[in-house]
Amino acid sequence: MVVAIYPAAWRKSLKHLEVRYLVSAGFIEGVWAELVQVQGGGPRDWGQDAFTLGRRGVNFSEEYAGRGKILVYALNPRPGRASLNAARGLDFDFGDPDVGRVDFSYRAAGVSAQR
Repeated sequence: MVVAIYPAAWRKSLKHLEVRYLVSAGFIEGVWAELVQVQGGGPRDWGQDAFTLGRRGVNFSEEYAGRGKILVYALNPRPGRASLNAARGLDFDFGDPDVGRVDFSYRAAGVSAQR
């Protein structure tokens, strides 16, 4: 499951944050955050997660955080309106001087199936 976060301040640089979950048999096997930047694209490419960018043939880069902590409060990766997902990320460092250290939180109700 991927949760994409698009801070308005990052729009001009075509960057966004993705929290990726590896879930198997109802258990979290892995969770990590990545900084994604569209390379050579335009404003219409901002707001698309890395998987969608890849399917569309848009070049992008991904940077893993050198450090950070994710606190998962709720996780239901099954598609549907009733699913609830919430987490908070603390002190992420992607090595990008324009982004600096990053804290984030999200609460998302409803999960759409991958198309």
